[in-house]
Amino acid sequence: MSGENSIDVRRATIDDIPMLEAFYDKVYGRRKKYKYPERWHWLMSSGDLGHLTEFPVYIAVSDGRVVGHNAALRVNCKLFDRTVPLAWSIDTYVFKEYRGSGLGSQLQKLNRQDHNFFASLAMTPTNQRLKIKLGAHIGPSSKLYCKIFKFRGQPEIMKQRYKGFSVLAVGLGFVAFSSIRAIGLVKERLTGKEHKTLKTSDPKPAIFDEHDSELWRRSRERYDFAVERDQSYLSWRYTHAPWMNYYCIRAYDTNNKLSGLLVFRLADEAIEKSAVICELFDREGDISVIAKLLEVVEGYLRRIEVVQVQVASSDNILINILAKKGYLQVENRPLVIDSKSEDLSMVDPDISTLLTKGDHDWDQYPRFRFYDVVYPLYQWLKRVTQLTGR
Repeated sequence: MSGENSIDVRRATIDDIPMLEAFYDKVYGRRKKYKYPERWHWLMSSGDLGHLTEFPVYIAVSDGRVVGHNAALRVNCKLFDRTVPLAWSIDTYVFKEYRGSGLGSQLQKLNRQDHNFFASLAMTPTNQRLKIKLGAHIGPSSKLYCKIFKFRGQPEIMKQRYKGFSVLAVGLGFVAFSSIRAIGLVKERLTGKEHKTLKTSDPKPAIFDEHDSELWRRSRERYDFAVERDQSYLSWRYTHAPWMNYYCIRAYDTNNKLSGLLVFRLADEAIEKSAVICELFDREGDISVIAKLLEVVEGYLRRIEVVQVQVASSDNILINILAKKGYLQVENRPLVIDSKSEDLSMVDPDISTLLTKGDHDWDQYPRFRFYDVVYPLYQWLKRVTQLTGR
């Protein structure tokens, strides 16, 4: 569609690639390589863009350049008793001088027209408000947790982040870290080991087979909403994804049957050595399997001197275990979902879901946000300082 100001809002074609590349370069700078071209090949599930004439990418064009952008990451999703195609809304951006003109809404609407189920998990507050304004429904949330293994090295991070508050932040951070760590150790000892007789594999590069599909077929029965995590999806998401190397740890019962799967990666570009757990699910919702996999990955991460690990989930079993093991909740991300033809009011916050760090494009860059235990206090101190004029 075209507006009076000669802005053309439409789906991109292969002829738009030079404009798109210039857009990515301007918007993402040095991070552009994580957007194009390798990520494009991966997102479109094609090794050769020349085989495609249209992409699930939506652009606003003015004076021969892309000034607004939205795209779709397509997956299959379990929605109650059926599997439906779902499009995650990704890479939304409008140049500042064009904001407020309705381009963001037009791009989102165009994307939604092509996809009956349209959803987001990781998004800015502005983008979330826009989606709700366009009719999207707020569903369950995924909670992001972090666990800090060591305080070593964090003073340098705090000097960068807190500047004038760095000395105070370091002191408070050490006290807070020590207290949280002590409470976590007490909780772990009080709850004890809840493991059955389980065997676990060593961390290995993320390669998947039919056994993982069978594990998912059993696990999916517990959820009303979840991306279908069969061999095909897991391979696409974690074996073939560009720029990041993922690893698996598996748990087996006494009959050598696969009981649980954990997928993680190391954040290679983080200021400190860090890790992200992207997937963690088991066959039957067994606390002992989940706890054992967490114990194994934590042991491995400590041995290689990882400072912090992050994990997100909407599964209450995992959430309860994380609370017992001394993890801190640092974010809460609601699912925002829309459909052009169906009533999604039944996708309410209380349904059973599996939403992880691997969903949407929540884990799209090698680097990730490093959390520390004094950030909320710093925000408060900053506000007080601004109010007092000091």
